[in-house]
Amino acid sequence: MNVLFISMNNNSAVLNPLAVRVLEELLNGKAHVRELAERAGMPASTAHKTLKALEKKKIVMSQAVKNRKEYSISQDSALANSVLRTIIIEKIMRTRSFGKLKKTRPQGIVLFGSCASGRITQDSDIDLAIFFKEKKDSFKISETKRMLESELKKEVQLITLNDEKLESFKKQNTELYNQMRYNSVVLFGEGIE
Repeated sequence: MNVLFISMNNNSAVLNPLAVRVLEELLNGKAHVRELAERAGMPASTAHKTLKALEKKKIVMSQAVKNRKEYSISQDSALANSVLRTIIIEKIMRTRSFGKLKKTRPQGIVLFGSCASGRITQDSDIDLAIFFKEKKDSFKISETKRMLESELKKEVQLITLNDEKLESFKKQNTELYNQMRYNSVVLFGEGIE
């Protein structure tokens, strides 16, 4: 059995739900097998088998603490970063509040920052930028942002941009603009130009 995927073909791959649950729990911090199994709602033997397979792929690493192994996500693993990015993108796109954001008819919604790079830690927030041609109702968008935070159980930084604001960002905040333009993942619509 492939620990990461339950099915793969030329066009798509479906992540193994057990591996996803284990990795989601490890995003909350280091854990011992039994603790992780309890939090993930699975038998300890299943958690142990999944952790061993993830460790073999160098997605997680273990460290002996007293007489037990403590597992954590391997932040230096490109594969771990890729899998975590996929998990967080899927989580965002499955929320009801993301559907509400799409109904505001933006030109595009992009994910940037640590979540876009896959270097996600326990303290990572979710950085989103949403683009409109004209200014939109900020109250409705703020309300949707709060709903998104509630659904994802993570802090969300939501930057709302229109053409005028985007031009200002290009000139004044070039680092943030470059993050949104070159180091982002388009979740809906178009990316930044």
